[in-house]
Amino acid sequence: MSKLGEAEYDMTPYRHELQRRHVFHLELAEPTPDRWMSQESHDGEQEPTRFECFWIKLESAHILQSGQGALLGQLPE
Repeated sequence: MSKLGEAEYDMTPYRHELQRRHVFHLELAEPTPDRWMSQESHDGEQEPTRFECFWIKLESAHILQSGQGALLGQLPE
């Protein structure tokens, strides 16, 4: 595992929040499912938001929303 860096993302106008994101490069040690479920708990202040997650090809990762692909250029070749 290696840290690629940190990035800030302004969530305005969705909500008034400046996120500081710590981004890591992880290499898989074992097979993973193609799809899996996850959720955001909102610190218990509302019902969790559920997500279905799935892998995409690295070449397509520039389409990730909300700045999630901001540090893709830091990946080792």
